[in-house]
Amino acid sequence: MAAVAILLGYLIPITYILVMLLSLYCVVRMRKRLAIAIPAALFFIFLLITAVLFIKTGIKQQDKDLQALLGYYTLTSLDGQDCPNCLVRLNDNYEYDILKDDQVIGHGKWWMESAVDLPGKYLKIENGPAGVIWPQIRTIDYINR
Repeated sequence: MAAVAILLGYLIPITYILVMLLSLYCVVRMRKRLAIAIPAALFFIFLLITAVLFIKTGIKQQDKDLQALLGYYTLTSLDGQDCPNCLVRLNDNYEYDILKDDQVIGHGKWWMESAVDLPGKYLKIENGPAGVIWPQIRTIDYINR
């Protein structure tokens, strides 16, 4: 089932782009036949506006998802040792700081991921656990620098 969803995730945008290019081709190629060129031009403009709005909505959603992930996370283990006073602060430039007693002792990169079979976005940490880090729990098991 996941393979079908991934395939459709690629197939739908490619088909959309091909239809846009075909309508643009009709506008350019049939420009002397106004009965074909004008509807093709209007259809192309409609598709272009729809694509821009769709991309703008996606960017807003990504910013919203980013804001949900930012903040402090409890770090259980650092470099294989228990770290009871450790926190990880996620910054909006996709970098994190490791804090121990309010002092920065390390940093790295983080990113958002999503999967077809998992709901919502989740966190991935450079040198962190291979599993999913949910933003609702706000706990990172370990980071090995």
